Amino acid sequence: MKKTNIAVGSVTNGFELLNITDLGEYRSLGLEFIHVKSGLKLFHIYNNDKENTFSFSFNTPVVNSTGVPHIIEHSVLSGSRKYDLKDPFQAMMTGSVNTFLNAYTFPDKTSYPASSILEKDFFNIMSVYGDAVFFPRLKKETFLQEGWRVEVDDDNNLSYSGIVYNEMKGVYSSHDSIVADMSIRALFPDGVYSHDSGGDPVHIPKLTYEEFLDYHKQWYHPSNCYFYLYGDIPTEKTLKFLDENFLSKFSVNTVPNLKVEYDDWVSPVSVHKYTAALEDKENSSDLLMSWRLFDMATPEDGLAIEILHRIILGSSAAPLQKALIDSDLWGDLSSAVGLENELSHFVYTVGVRGASPDKIEQFKTLVLDTLTNIVKSGVDSDLIEGAMRSIEFRNREIQGSFGLRLMRKVIRGWLNGFSPITTLEFEKWMNIIRKKSLEKGYYEGLINKYFLNNNNRADIIIEPSVKEAKRESESIENALLDLKSNLTKHDINRIRNENKKLLKYQNSPDSKVAIDSLPRLTREDIPMDITHIDTKLDTLKGFNLYKTSLYTNGVVYFGIGFNMEYLDKFFFDYMLIFSRMLTQAGFKGVPYDEVSKRVSLTLGGIGTSMETSNTLKNGHPNGYIEHIYIRGKVLEHNIEEGIGLALNFIKDVDFHDHTRLKSIVIEIRNDLKASLVPNGSSYAALRSARKFSLSSSREESWYGLSQLLFLDELVDSFEKEGFLEEVSQKLDTIKMELFTKQGLFFHTSTDNNYDDRVNSSFLKIIDALPKGHGYVHPVEHYDLMNDVEGLVGNSKVSYTGMTIKGAFLGSKEYGAQLILCNILKTGYLWENVRMKGGAYGVFVSPSGLDGAITFGSYRDPNIVSTIEHFRTGLEWVAAGNITQDNIDMALISVIGKELKPLMPFEKSIVGMRRILLGITDSVRKSKRHYLMEVDTKILEDFAAAILHHFDDRSIVILSSKEALDGASTVLEGLTENRVDLPR
Repeated sequence: MKKTNIAVGSVTNGFELLNITDLGEYRSLGLEFIHVKSGLKLFHIYNNDKENTFSFSFNTPVVNSTGVPHIIEHSVLSGSRKYDLKDPFQAMMTGSVNTFLNAYTFPDKTSYPASSILEKDFFNIMSVYGDAVFFPRLKKETFLQEGWRVEVDDDNNLSYSGIVYNEMKGVYSSHDSIVADMSIRALFPDGVYSHDSGGDPVHIPKLTYEEFLDYHKQWYHPSNCYFYLYGDIPTEKTLKFLDENFLSKFSVNTVPNLKVEYDDWVSPVSVHKYTAALEDKENSSDLLMSWRLFDMATPEDGLAIEILHRIILGSSAAPLQKALIDSDLWGDLSSAVGLENELSHFVYTVGVRGASPDKIEQFKTLVLDTLTNIVKSGVDSDLIEGAMRSIEFRNREIQGSFGLRLMRKVIRGWLNGFSPITTLEFEKWMNIIRKKSLEKGYYEGLINKYFLNNNNRADIIIEPSVKEAKRESESIENALLDLKSNLTKHDINRIRNENKKLLKYQNSPDSKVAIDSLPRLTREDIPMDITHIDTKLDTLKGFNLYKTSLYTNGVVYFGIGFNMEYLDKFFFDYMLIFSRMLTQAGFKGVPYDEVSKRVSLTLGGIGTSMETSNTLKNGHPNGYIEHIYIRGKVLEHNIEEGIGLALNFIKDVDFHDHTRLKSIVIEIRNDLKASLVPNGSSYAALRSARKFSLSSSREESWYGLSQLLFLDELVDSFEKEGFLEEVSQKLDTIKMELFTKQGLFFHTSTDNNYDDRVNSSFLKIIDALPKGHGYVHPVEHYDLMNDVEGLVGNSKVSYTGMTIKGAFLGSKEYGAQLILCNILKTGYLWENVRMKGGAYGVFVSPSGLDGAITFGSYRDPNIVSTIEHFRTGLEWVAAGNITQDNIDMALISVIGKELKPLMPFEKSIVGMRRILLGITDSVRKSKRHYLMEVDTKILEDFAAAILHHFDDRSIVILSSKEALDGASTVLEGLTENRVDLPR
């Protein structure tokens, strides 16, 4: 554990140390400071982690839904006093090896976090972020670009645009986003949470530029700033940096408090909210019950409610989940269910989706009766122990970026007026709860207190409606018509001139002085050696065992793999159902809720996945693999029992529980359907890539629109007599063909001390499996893809995916491809598709194993111009507009992605995949070498070569019918090649 020489009460570089806390559970020291002159608060979790993290966080309450904190979040990162560029934030995406770089707008706060493994890079980013939040330029052009503006066409018709405006149009096109929002807002009729801090498209155009400036001045002062710090860089260095660069310019300021104290309600309230839909459809509503619980001052109850959630609703064994899922009155659980702990008050929501609004009383009765019965009969002790073990396992496991995880925990309480320790500590409160759990009636008392006897509840119906879609559309149209009616010819010309100034601003390149002012790494700062994962290929009784030895804090990660070439391709459409049912169903003679209890008591988690990829041999494309994995994680004292439970799933899973089968298929279908609009770019990109890649084609059939269409047909057939049994028998056949000794292999990540116990458990699996029939089914690629395809959905913005041929990993050209994609994504396309075009985002993804490049945009008001920019971006590079400095900055960014630390379970999987796919250290070194060789000539030639194949592209666009109709006049084939998305 780190130590500090700073004494409590002393002042160092303008900071007074208020407290030192021993954070033994995180092997860290907690240092809490205040900057005396400016009032900035700072908390450092000081430890030996090389991945250092910081964040500037501000309380940013709202009094309306114009989205001002969201627009500020975008705008402060668009040029500042010291870094006078149009977009220094985006410029930092190159020339940096950051492991995280982003910003968040919460309902009541805004945070700007970043991480890096290099100290120089860490302070470079801090310099840009600090100057951005405290000294932004906030030009009118930035407001019009990032927030909202009025545009005028040749016929003087008006429309709204802007990056945040278009982003929130996308958000408000998602039924699930509105469900999540209303589960909270219904409980807070007054104050901050009664508004949308992200911005409602109807209200965003009410925000003036002057209000925008005033908001920053009011809330972005150091006295309202909470600076979080994590990692091994000595605290004094950061204190000195902050004081000298930013804080010495400020004095303490009074920050207004807009927080509202909420009185208890006499009775629950009822809310009926409508969302926009393309057609009125029965049984498409969400029914919710949301409770307002307590504030952040009660971390013990906060953790207790997390555990209680696992007990009553958070697993397949949970009685309330079982009661809701087993009912035939609705589809499955709503996406909004669970605990919200990011606000000043905890909120808990129970909900279902796929319901009729008139079922609200039956829903409420079922929920309250089930909770009452739990109290009367007592909570199952196995459920209590399983829930506590699950949460303890999550806290013990080394996963994700630890600095970012702890940041989210710290700011929950800190920005609500409590100590940064309040919501950070875990073991202290867990020990208290473990003792109280032994007392009879502890959890039953919590159910009574916070649910059954708590009138701070909202009963909510959220119903899709064509009338609402029409009302929203007319509301914006009428606002524009009213605006137009009040505009003079002079006003119209003023708007046109304003937009011309914006376009001129966007088209004006940053000066060399401004570009050179940005702190960046150089090639010499980057560690050139590749990172090695120590994964060894061993054999166990003749079967491959991929073993990764490393410190895992007592957690054993294991995987059991099967080669899918032994499965008849007829069954591939059913594989997503098979994989979900495999570890979420019961065993023969043991119902799924009992199995779920065993899982909670034994494992930290278990699941099934399918993976597919092209492979290399000696650095060249050589083959193709399709595997299915059962993967789990277990503490060392449960190794035999945990891997034995995985064997039970393989041998004994019961696919003939038709109620469970039906509910899982409906849940998968509903999850896919709900994700269509918010993840539209992923669906479009994957679907466009399937023309060029067998692995993408297979993934799209498992996880994309093809799977959703298949499941929709399946669900429609459920009422046919004997149909569910037919599906069950197909799943049995899949299990029989797949789970044999043929194609069996294992992988594990663990401390060497547990090898013998893991191996003996794997041997039991080998002995238990049949030999197999020996028939290998040929791999076939059925290309059903048109060159252009439209996906017709309920979206006010568009999502585009376009795939073209590219270079393969192992080739010299692949180095140029990586540089090209980075430069296009962070440069030309960012400027033209996002900044000028108003899309929320744009990406270019190279796939070295598929030999393809996929372009995409999301929450995009344009279609045709975006696709044209994909072409002109390549032409721009081929024409010689890239300098060697541009290439060097992209090189740093590309290599930096490979430096991001991997978690133990990631190392286990990545190490095994590298061996399976032929991605040797030799191939990786060659890739690094090819990257270092890229110069302007190589890049120009590669862009020209890609352009040669550009017309053999595959395009998929998810958008509204009207937008697709408009684009079809230019994109040949878009009129006839359409798929209506399930509603």
